[in-house]
Amino acid sequence: MTDIQALLTLPLGTLTVLVAGYLGYRVAYVGKDRPHGPMDIVFLTLVFALVAQAWIVLASAGFAHFVHNKTASLTFGFLGIPISMAVAACWRKWGEQCWFDFMRYARVSGSDRYLSAWDTVRHKSKFSPTQLVLRLTDGRSLMCDDLDRFRQYQAGPCVLGEDGSVAMFVTDYTNKAGEDWTERDFHDEIFGTEMTYVPASMIAEIKIRTTT
Repeated sequence: MTDIQALLTLPLGTLTVLVAGYLGYRVAYVGKDRPHGPMDIVFLTLVFALVAQAWIVLASAGFAHFVHNKTASLTFGFLGIPISMAVAACWRKWGEQCWFDFMRYARVSGSDRYLSAWDTVRHKSKFSPTQLVLRLTDGRSLMCDDLDRFRQYQAGPCVLGEDGSVAMFVTDYTNKAGEDWTERDFHDEIFGTEMTYVPASMIAEIKIRTTT
């Protein structure tokens, strides 16, 4: 609580830059921040805060002949927030993967920073699964034969949880290995389309087909 009170005593311009930095960090790493410790969060926040500060300095210099008041400076500061978030979004979508590709190409490191292969698969920006099959620990199997049919739904065609759980629209199933697939009626005209949640503890194997 004391730390928060101390932050609130900072000048508004400084607080604006810090807010821009933190929001930029959240945009860049939401869902991917599990490996981050306190120092990672602090310094990554400062990186995106630096983006906002650079914008403020450049904007103030560029418009120095037109604006000279405190209100204009605060306006530049608040504009630094969406700019920092936009830079963070570009980093998340293109920049980070380009950096990892360069590091791998230069034989510096083949690591992509993720803790598991599952995280690597889930977070690839170009990952576009087309079919999903789960083999459960009790011998049953569940399948969504065409994920494209469900892309318009709010949750997307499927949800691949950080803990290994999966939520999917089950179109076919088998009760034991080697059995032919049986189609399943997953849509109701009144209540809508049914999505099935499968906890990680029940999943023995996941098979995913993808076009990229």
